[in-house]
Amino acid sequence: MTSRSHLSLMAMLSALLIVLVMGGGEYADRRAVRILRDIIRPHPSGSPSVTWDEKAVAYEHLLALEPADTAIALQYGKVLSNRGGYGKALAVYEFALACVPDNPDLWERKGETLWALITVEKGKKLDNASRYDGERIMRESGEYADRFDEMLDAYRRAIRLDPRRGNCYRDLINHAETLDRVSDVLALYKEAQVAMPETAWVWSEYGRFLQRKTDRQEEGLTYVDRAVRMDTTNWESWSDKAAALGKAGRVDEAVQAWDMAIELNKDKPSTRSWHRFLKAQLLMEYGRAEEAEPALLRAIRADHQNDLAWYDLAQVQRYLKRTLESQLQSLDSALASMWMSRPMPLYSDVQQLRSAVLKDLGRRTDARAALDSAETAKNRPVQGLPDLMKRR
Repeated sequence: MTSRSHLSLMAMLSALLIVLVMGGGEYADRRAVRILRDIIRPHPSGSPSVTWDEKAVAYEHLLALEPADTAIALQYGKVLSNRGGYGKALAVYEFALACVPDNPDLWERKGETLWALITVEKGKKLDNASRYDGERIMRESGEYADRFDEMLDAYRRAIRLDPRRGNCYRDLINHAETLDRVSDVLALYKEAQVAMPETAWVWSEYGRFLQRKTDRQEEGLTYVDRAVRMDTTNWESWSDKAAALGKAGRVDEAVQAWDMAIELNKDKPSTRSWHRFLKAQLLMEYGRAEEAEPALLRAIRADHQNDLAWYDLAQVQRYLKRTLESQLQSLDSALASMWMSRPMPLYSDVQQLRSAVLKDLGRRTDARAALDSAETAKNRPVQGLPDLMKRR
């Protein structure tokens, strides 16, 4: 076939149309497939550019000519999803599954796309802050209950075809927990443990779930311990153990586990920062502000944009009677580093504390303005942060 660099896209499409319209049997189909694949494949710089609409046309024709080629469907569906076209991506996967019903990749991708479609559709009806509690809202409204069941069925089909699909188990468990289907979650963890007994997360996350959703606190901790014993160098298992110990009120052991998770995690500085923050929150919860302060400072050094750590640092500084200027600096840093998508309740909390600090500094006009900003954002759903020193 003529090189792409010497053949315009329009000429290629014209040749394709001639082949498709005039027919010609298997040979013509092979020529059409070659032309279509050349349209969608990446080309070196300097080659004629191809618009998305042109590629979409090529993908559609390829699917019609090669319905059993799952790679085309998976690639096209992924591109569509990346562009926000979840409904179209779902149609692509369903078309491919009608031709190749025993492909676990297609079933898994269908499950992923349904979840994205559900959350996006629901998100269109929520304000920015409420989306952070969107799972609860979806669960209570039941508006998309039929799509949830369809999504769960897709994941289950992928697992039946390939029982060792850890991602499928994880996603399915997370979504079932979103629906508050506790019995389903427990059963899925048991299935995953049978299919992947050597995988640490199926034990540690199961233990954490028992602690969150049942009264089986100590039993949950034994499963987390089992995961750590399976691989003592796995920082994720150590972080699960730290959280489980904290839930059980075993603070000193939890702090040691957080330190192990932080030390073992060499490759993800943002996660290390988050773990330092969680360690500090545990210390704050039990009135150990002097120990929480250096943990928060280290979390901030690892990730200067950690707005939650800045906010908690300001609370600790206020409790420890640090200078008003240092408190205000921490709060200003929290606002400056706050994500555009951060829920409004956090903004309100920061501004409320900031108003109190400004008032103590004698800046009453600024304090009033900060309080007005806090009140504007106050009437939003809030997941909340732990009250400082609530167990003093």
